[in-house]
Amino acid sequence: MQNHPDVLAGFQVEIKEPLPDGTQLFLEWVDPLSSYELTPEYIPMISVDNKHFSLDVPVKKGQLLQYRYVAMGTSTMEEISIDGKPLPSRFFYITDHSQIQDSVLGFSSSSLKNATNVGIIEGFIHLKGNGHPAKGLIISSAGLSATTNADGKFRLAGIPTGTQNITVFSPDGSVEPLQQQAVIAENIITPVNVSLAAREMVNVTFLVNVPRDTPKSAELKIFGNLSQLGNSYAGLFGGSNITSNLTPILSRQSNNTYFGVIQVPAGTELRYLYSLGDTFWNRELDENNGLFERTVFIGKEDMEFEDKIASWGVDNKNPIHFLFVPPTSTLPTDLIQIQFNVYSWMEPIEMRPMGDGSYEFILFNPLNFSTSVEYRFCRSHMCGLVEKDTNSHIHTSFKSGDSNLTSVSSGQEWVGWNPIEEPTIVTTEDTEARHTGFNTVVELADTFRPGWMVYIAHTMDAIVGLNANTVIIPVTQT
Repeated sequence: MQNHPDVLAGFQVEIKEPLPDGTQLFLEWVDPLSSYELTPEYIPMISVDNKHFSLDVPVKKGQLLQYRYVAMGTSTMEEISIDGKPLPSRFFYITDHSQIQDSVLGFSSSSLKNATNVGIIEGFIHLKGNGHPAKGLIISSAGLSATTNADGKFRLAGIPTGTQNITVFSPDGSVEPLQQQAVIAENIITPVNVSLAAREMVNVTFLVNVPRDTPKSAELKIFGNLSQLGNSYAGLFGGSNITSNLTPILSRQSNNTYFGVIQVPAGTELRYLYSLGDTFWNRELDENNGLFERTVFIGKEDMEFEDKIASWGVDNKNPIHFLFVPPTSTLPTDLIQIQFNVYSWMEPIEMRPMGDGSYEFILFNPLNFSTSVEYRFCRSHMCGLVEKDTNSHIHTSFKSGDSNLTSVSSGQEWVGWNPIEEPTIVTTEDTEARHTGFNTVVELADTFRPGWMVYIAHTMDAIVGLNANTVIIPVTQT
């Protein structure tokens, strides 16, 4: 395990317009391992004058910071980008003591009444040594991001003029990150053409001891800040970056022990936690029933971690059992999820098939809500599409006092789903074969969510069944 000392990150922020009276500026950590809309972490900034603020924060060398600025007074206002939309997050890679200079356009669309000049960052990134294009890297500047294509090229438009931070990193940590500054000029392309070193991969073994009340049928997952541990680097439902169906499932060795081996690049900061659900529902708790996660820096040799999970549940609260019987038209290839709504609908979580046509999910935590929590069921990540069977005992919400509840639900039919029970026989006259140059093209829809990745294989099989020889994949799916 590498020793990465503490260093200081000095944030220096300029805002375009003074804040209203009674409003304070905060730095918000955007934590990929939490639903940051539900569990935000704010640090108040120090006012230098009515347009300039500062803050010194201890961080670690090799840490990739993800953050944004928030103004809080009578309401909470997130900083916005040039198009008036909330800024997802900013990135900054820590190499040593750092001065991070940021400029905030505003906190509402009205603050953009004075036009802001913008420029473009464009370039090509390749790997040191072999010169191959570095595809799939994320380039972030001023809170906006782009991804390198298969040729290692990228284009990032709408960057405010002036000095801006540029951060380049790979979602899986396999390439050494880059942190630099550039001066952006109005309507001018600022080139960023760099060569980055690939990191060596090491095997990391996780041996996990779980609490005695862990169900024998439970799937223990490990979530982390890298893409191979579920991080999509995208703002998903409920303020989460992580989708549970792209996360590794550990193997059970005995009643209380699980293990798994995952490849992680050397030199990477690895933050991770264990869960029976996702990073909000059923995540591991510490001895005091508080949120808990682990941080290590990966060395150059294979590593092994022995972890012990203290608790799944809160004292004096028994879990809630959800049992769902889907409509009979549900296909064998369909996956069933449950989706919860606290203040907004969150990412759906996989339910476990029971082998008799029903699906189960056991909720251990959190159970301490002041209001009722809605839930619904999803077919292959399509949520809100099931009609309830009014003759069955249905719960559509639960509250804090409902611990030890068993909720049994059944669906009458999926909305808009009309499966073909018998094949249609089509008779035709003799037709001439298509000429050699004829193309059958299928174009995928622009809409894409990371959780849909598990269905790509089925989608491609269906396209092959159409005898298609060309597939058009939009940028949103790459």
